[in-house]
Amino acid sequence: MLSKRFFIYFLLLWMVPSFATAKIVFESQRHGGQTLYVMDDDGSNVQRLTFTRLPHYDSGPVWSPNGKRIAFLREISEDRRQQKSALFIMNSDGSQEQQITDFNVSLCSWSPDGSRIAYGKDRNIYVIDIFTRAVRKLTNNPELTSSPSWSPNGKYIAYRQAHPAANLTTIYVMNANGSGQHPLVPHDNWYRFSPAWSPDSKSVMYVEALYGNEHAFQLLQNNVVIQKHGSPNRRFLKIPTKKWLVHSACWMDNGKQVLIAAEEHAAADRQIEIYRYHLVTGEITNLTSHPRDDLEPHWIDDDVLSVTPQGKKVRWGTLKK
Repeated sequence: MLSKRFFIYFLLLWMVPSFATAKIVFESQRHGGQTLYVMDDDGSNVQRLTFTRLPHYDSGPVWSPNGKRIAFLREISEDRRQQKSALFIMNSDGSQEQQITDFNVSLCSWSPDGSRIAYGKDRNIYVIDIFTRAVRKLTNNPELTSSPSWSPNGKYIAYRQAHPAANLTTIYVMNANGSGQHPLVPHDNWYRFSPAWSPDSKSVMYVEALYGNEHAFQLLQNNVVIQKHGSPNRRFLKIPTKKWLVHSACWMDNGKQVLIAAEEHAAADRQIEIYRYHLVTGEITNLTSHPRDDLEPHWIDDDVLSVTPQGKKVRWGTLKK
């Protein structure tokens, strides 16, 4: 009996498609353009998901809560300065791409039940029902609002909002229906972006950068911050911020670790790479080391992902047991 069970276990593993173990989706310029990839937690088993060609660009991928779909932006323009991006969704293996919005859309976030997606467009935050395509506008601000992040408990959306009188941004929070808009961090001289709710919906992680007044691109300081909702207390990740220029950060491993996309801003041959940071030990692991940029990583628990040997669904958590 034991040998038979072992044989079945081995057979299932042998039949599983190679992409099935991937848990981090990201964008990269590895093949000349900008397309989407997946990889394992340790940076191995990199698989390409989309195959767009210039002048099309794919960016900002995010897993759906059940791991079955990925939402992303596709720019369909010969002039990237026009920022004509539309929101797409596809299956986790890259199949069945669907365009679900028109153009001028920015980074997005799934609702916890996977039925809706929040996104930025025309300086405001909108929500679209992926089944009915019904759209609801949540903000109505003259300043730019973008980069929504839906809390896992479904109650709140964090987002980036521009300063009314300066080229700076900070992080705001509102109820999921658009009410109760308030700053998590007051406006000051910092530029803040990439908000992401913690798995327990109690804190927001974001990136902040301070630039010199005389030289707009002279980076003076760069932090990755975790701040509790409703509290001014902030935790700073112990990363080499004097050496790095951080582009984005997201949670992984149920809040135990963080994924960071960063580059060494002083290096002559710099490229953006993806790092894993352990919140308890402070250990930093470089997951990608490629001559081309790797950006916007997003993680999903492998117990959520499903695989399809011989057409039958098997949950990874069950298979490993």
